[in-house]
Amino acid sequence: MKYKFILSGTGGQGAITAGLLLGEATATYGNLFAVQTQSYGPEARGGAARTDVIISSSKIHYPKVMYPDVLVCLSQEAYNKYIKMATPGGLVIYDSHNVKNVKIKDYKMLGLDMFGACMSEFNSVQMINICMLGVLSEIVELIDPETIRMVIRNRFKPSLIDINLRALDMGINLVRELGEEKVSKLKLQ
Repeated sequence: MKYKFILSGTGGQGAITAGLLLGEATATYGNLFAVQTQSYGPEARGGAARTDVIISSSKIHYPKVMYPDVLVCLSQEAYNKYIKMATPGGLVIYDSHNVKNVKIKDYKMLGLDMFGACMSEFNSVQMINICMLGVLSEIVELIDPETIRMVIRNRFKPSLIDINLRALDMGINLVRELGEEKVSKLKLQ
C-alpha cells in the first residue's frame, strides 16, 4: 500500500510544515515508511510552496511525487501550478475560499472553506495547515489522527498544543459535516 501526496499553497500557509508533520506522524508513530521533500519559490512568504509526501507499507525508493494520489491546494496560485499533475481517479482537495477557478476533470474534487473555518474559530488563518491535516486524516484511511496528535504534542511548545489540536479536530469535523455518503465516495483506502 502506497499513497503519494502533494501539499501546496502560498509560502507562509504552512504546507511544508504540514508535510513534515504528516511524514513524522506516519513514520514515527504509524509504523509506516514515509519520505518528505519540499520546494518553494525564492520568496520566504508569498511564493508558491510545495511538499511531496509518500507514505507506504514498504520501502520507498524514490522521494519525488510526479502524479499524486492526493493533491491539496491552499491557494489559487498553487492550484494553477500543480493541477496538471493530478492523477485521474485521484483526489484534489482545495480551500474553497482561496481557490475559486477550478476545473473538474476525471478526479474527485473536494472544496472546503478551511480559511473561513480558521478565521471563524481562531480569528487567524495560521492554523489552515493543521486543519488540512485533519481533513486528510478523515479521508485517507492510512493516516491516523492520533499519530498527528502525538506529533503535535511532541513538536509544539506547550502554549501552542491546544490550538493545534483544535485545528486538527476542526478539519476532521469539516469532512464529517459533508455526510457519510459523500465522504465514502472520496475516501482513499
